[in-house]
Amino acid sequence: MGDLTSKIISLIGDIGIIPKTGVNNFHKYEYRKHEDIMKALQPSLVKNGLIIYPKHKKVLFNSVDGKSRHVAIEVIYAITDGEKTIEFTGLGEGIDNGDKAIYKAQTGATKYALNDLLMLASEMDAEAHDVQTKATTTQHNNKPTVQPTPKYEVGTVLLKDKVDLSEQEQIIDLCAALNIKHENKLMKANAIGATKVIEELKNIQKEG
Repeated sequence: MGDLTSKIISLIGDIGIIPKTGVNNFHKYEYRKHEDIMKALQPSLVKNGLIIYPKHKKVLFNSVDGKSRHVAIEVIYAITDGEKTIEFTGLGEGIDNGDKAIYKAQTGATKYALNDLLMLASEMDAEAHDVQTKATTTQHNNKPTVQPTPKYEVGTVLLKDKVDLSEQEQIIDLCAALNIKHENKLMKANAIGATKVIEELKNIQKEG
């Protein structure tokens, strides 16, 4: 077993479950902050002589309704002991009507990348709740709808008029708090409505 691999395994063993100390007072939920993850990692990184740093970024900017900026980012990170290096990737998105969209995207990318590399423990299995009933789907499909032109496209996620900016941000924030990738939830909101998806995510939080 390589020396770098042994150090990463030691790092994983040191971390354990990272508690959720962040509180969103507006939407009434708790979440695991980027700061919490880094504080949990730093002592073990130092002990094992490891450094994590970003090597390469791909950034895509889009306008949302001509008011806010949407940023999608792909970051290739590296973890090294100074002799050997392992690369890993993180994806993130952020929406902001000021100058924080890219920082939100970068933070999300870092959190997801570290989750994947270090197998960070989660308090719940979100996939167990990701089920849409046939009755609800049938009821929705029976309603006459007009298909609007997508506002913008990032990968396979198309956000239509029925999902407004505040709802998009709420879904993204809730998914970040639950360590769920928000792309599927945005697509689901596109299909069945954002209100149902937001309610579903809040129920996951309560059950957790």
